[in-house]
Amino acid sequence: TGQAPRKAMGIVRPMLSPDGKSIAFMALNDIYVMPSSGGAPKNLTHDAAYDTDPAWSPDGNWLVYASDKAGGLLQLWLRDMRTGTERQITHLATQPISPTFSPDGKRIAFLDVDGMWRRASIAVLDVASGNITKIHESIFAPGAPTWSPDGKRVMVAMVSPYSAKYREG
Repeated sequence: TGQAPRKAMGIVRPMLSPDGKSIAFMALNDIYVMPSSGGAPKNLTHDAAYDTDPAWSPDGNWLVYASDKAGGLLQLWLRDMRTGTERQITHLATQPISPTFSPDGKRIAFLDVDGMWRRASIAVLDVASGNITKIHESIFAPGAPTWSPDGKRVMVAMVSPYSAKYREG
């Protein structure tokens, strides 16, 4: 609850910018960016919300991340890194996490948490229109999505259940 400056510890999901000059990451429930050559991190979100999972656009002009700053569940937010303006890009009854831009920067794949123990479907958002397409039904604890270089496929790792008796597989 203290308001004094704190060190950014417990860094989560560090993401190198496309030009290699900056690193975005989550720490202390906020999104930070710092020079990859060293230097002080800059707190981009600096709010009471839970902000996590930053990902750069291929041109480095945008950063997408998940946040509960609108109240309630996590949603995806898009930040213009040139102007600092942000906008909410999902309004779902589930929790989108682990966003990642397609190679052309026009789409964002994400996990759409819709069950306990991080059970999630995989979806793709069209950045221009805001349309969301579910591309895979809910699976247990999938890994963060990645795109093929041509942008035609999305890959996730998943736990393959050994039997229905064990949640962990």
